[in-house]
Amino acid sequence: SLDTLVLTVETNITTSDNETYSTVKDVWVDYENERIRTERTSNYGETVTVRNESTTVTYNVEENSVSRFNASVTDRQFDPTGLDRLINSSDATFEGREQLDGEATYRLSLEPNTTGPPVTGSVTVTVWLDAETYLPKQAHSAVSSENYSFETTQRYRNVSLNESLSDDRFSIDVPDDAEEPSSSDFDMTSYESLSNLRANATQDVPSPTLPENYSFDGGYIVEHDGDTSLTLRYTAGENESLTLSRRSGDGFNYSESDQFESVDGGSRTGWYNEYDAGDATVATLVWDCDGDRYSVSGHLDRSETIDIAESITCE
Repeated sequence: SLDTLVLTVETNITTSDNETYSTVKDVWVDYENERIRTERTSNYGETVTVRNESTTVTYNVEENSVSRFNASVTDRQFDPTGLDRLINSSDATFEGREQLDGEATYRLSLEPNTTGPPVTGSVTVTVWLDAETYLPKQAHSAVSSENYSFETTQRYRNVSLNESLSDDRFSIDVPDDAEEPSSSDFDMTSYESLSNLRANATQDVPSPTLPENYSFDGGYIVEHDGDTSLTLRYTAGENESLTLSRRSGDGFNYSESDQFESVDGGSRTGWYNEYDAGDATVATLVWDCDGDRYSVSGHLDRSETIDIAESITCE
């Protein structure tokens, strides 16, 4: 029953070349009204971002520029610690109790499991949880592969639960002379109607054959640097959903990933992965066609996921 959460996240990253990057992020989360404010200071400057149920506004202090998008808060943004996805897809081992900054914590080691999201290289993670609230106090991870390695330490400070937050906290006082980038640089438009999305799309919109009871729940089109991508979301009840996307190829070679399995989709090859996300299993299938990358992901079994992919004609 967490209504609000306030905390500061201090992140320090050290690369194999002894380069360091530091970020301090102050976060205010209002779960009840679906809004988040983030104030981030890093090596690259200072930004303030406010997200609510329909809009995202980001103000860059050094550049005195503001960006506004029709993009609502996502489940991932409702994880201000950045650890939920990792914990849900890892095997945890209890290492013992430990005092950290004078407070009692539980120390856990995490090992990403084979059912989690794709991981490149080796990863070791240690998390210290507050013994009273079970929120993280500190996290340390080390990642290494053939091409790179780095260590990350995150510390969680000034944690406050169920603090009363004013509406003013979730607004940004943007100076009148702040520059706003041209919408041609990045434009994201949300649609509640599939017919409206099709009418405004400049590329073919996939028409998948879906399992029974699934219906269109919303979608969006993103235009950035001359590229266009689209995402369609379908739901079948409160806890059943799937997303279908089409975008320019992202360059990632799934055939070299140990986390994805090659599957035959008739005239084309796809890459399949599934992982546990809380109480449900999420399946993902990715494939390429005519220079575009398609993906379908959701609360589906393997055969349903493959059937959806095979029902789509890419043009």
